[in-house]
Amino acid sequence: MYTTLAKQHYGEELGAAAIFFRSIAAEIDQDPNAILQYLDHPALILLRQDRSDNTLNKVKLYEALAYGDTACLFASPRPCLSGLLLKEIGTEAQYEAYHQNVRENSPRTCFAVTEPLYGSDVAKMESFFTFNYQENIWHLNGHKYLFGNGTCADIGVVWARVSPGPFGIRAALIRFKENATETNIERSLLPMLGLRGAQLSSVKFNNFPIHVEDMLGLHVHSLLRGINALVRTFNKMRICIAALAIGQSQAICDYIQTVKKSFTNQEAALLKQYQVKIDALRQRIGQAAVRLDEDPERVAEISLLKSLATTLVEGLVNEMFSFFGQAAFFEHPFLAKSFRDAFAYEFADGTIHVQRNNIFEGYQSESL
Repeated sequence: MYTTLAKQHYGEELGAAAIFFRSIAAEIDQDPNAILQYLDHPALILLRQDRSDNTLNKVKLYEALAYGDTACLFASPRPCLSGLLLKEIGTEAQYEAYHQNVRENSPRTCFAVTEPLYGSDVAKMESFFTFNYQENIWHLNGHKYLFGNGTCADIGVVWARVSPGPFGIRAALIRFKENATETNIERSLLPMLGLRGAQLSSVKFNNFPIHVEDMLGLHVHSLLRGINALVRTFNKMRICIAALAIGQSQAICDYIQTVKKSFTNQEAALLKQYQVKIDALRQRIGQAAVRLDEDPERVAEISLLKSLATTLVEGLVNEMFSFFGQAAFFEHPFLAKSFRDAFAYEFADGTIHVQRNNIFEGYQSESL
């Protein structure tokens, strides 16, 4: 039944990928690095080859894979945020080389913005790049925190300062596999309860080398290669996070529908209510994805949809006891894992407090 529903929702290719992710979800929850055993599977090949800059296609892909298991998606080698940023401010050579690396070598990637003291508030970012004129190389110093795959990534993007002020923020490609030593980097995995495949990390840099050709945005205006590029990139991923929450919500609804033997009138009405909300939000996310490609700075609308989708999946997992009683988690491992994972979306690409600020600013400027 699950196989049939997955393909009904998402088509043959994406449905098959969702089914595969569901089948390995428990294994990846125990050991995210086990994903490397499946590099030849069509689902992982699909992710590594994903170069689409069409946001609607991206949200469809992410929703389908979250219907399978979001943690498997996060654990998989793929371009992710780094690839989106390279599309924004990378040169054609940087963009092509990056995607060729991901496609052929299957590296895990990362996107390091957040820091321990000020989170993702880039205005207060303390990490910095300094240029060594004698060696013709940049050095990175600082501490990045709470970002995915930091302990296992071979390549990614890191954000830091080159100078004080809002225009001093820059991004660079970082090559862990080539340049990491025992003295220039300290990487540690943070304890996680949900979405363990994301492997949230703490990484300290001590004069970590960044080659000149790996600095991003040198060919674009200084106003476009810093915070502006970061906002545009986060917008495209933020709507994907909303799609992930919708995918997991649909999976939970389908599980309840197929596993529960019978429903009271109240239970049936509640399940139908959630399905209506899922369908409505899916449609709104798709419409917003199209508009986002036309105007990549539609922050308020994307923040609103991410907040609604996050609230929806959290509300749904809290209702699981209504359908299966107090023993739900003991009798249904899928529901127990769903409960752990569902609350992680809140912290991906900004908590609801950040989203509400964006929504309010959009309301004030009449862009929402």
